Amino acid sequence: MVHKYSHSKIPVSIIGARGYSGLELARILLFHAAVELKTAFATRDFSLQEELMLDQASTVKCLTDDQMMHNLGELVFLATPSAVSLELAAQILKQGKTVIDLSGAFRLDSAGAEYGLAPFCGPSPAATPSRGVQPKLISNPGCYATAVQLALIPLLKHDLIEADSIAIDAKSGTTGRGPTGCGKSIIRRGGGGVSALPGRRPPAFARNKKVCAEIFGSGD
Repeated sequence: MVHKYSHSKIPVSIIGARGYSGLELARILLFHAAVELKTAFATRDFSLQEELMLDQASTVKCLTDDQMMHNLGELVFLATPSAVSLELAAQILKQGKTVIDLSGAFRLDSAGAEYGLAPFCGPSPAATPSRGVQPKLISNPGCYATAVQLALIPLLKHDLIEADSIAIDAKSGTTGRGPTGCGKSIIRRGGGGVSALPGRRPPAFARNKKVCAEIFGSGD
């Protein structure tokens, strides 16, 4: 990684660049002062400049996934489904690259089990890197966990609410928590209806519990 006072930019790649997350990420990175988006990958031929309608994207080399491993920057973003991230991260880390994953594949030590995924077979990422040590595998938090923690942690830290009085009522749109865009979910949610999550506790519950345990010494 580049030192924060260096004038050079970090060469960056995005895998899954044609999806919604990938395109929004590319839009952000193209205007980021510390990075240079060098390559973007998708399952088929595409033009990032045409997808984003931004002249700034004209310098980005857009390639298909079969050209991926030989054209990666030093920092690689995975804007891919969890199962795909789980497979690709291991291969990319072996090249000595730094990986930032946008899926749920690495959010918990037990993320594979939480999401019904196969075990991760790459280098073991440190859950909490030592101070001053740059982690090589970074996982983005999910939407539910982020919303809950941003709202509750300051209140709990300053003893403004009682922990046993908290009730969380969280809802998302059609793509929240990864449901497919099938007719059933679109009609129900688009028409103002609500459908409950499956009976088991969702992965966001475990993520919130883990963070609370790290901050307050208890996840209850």
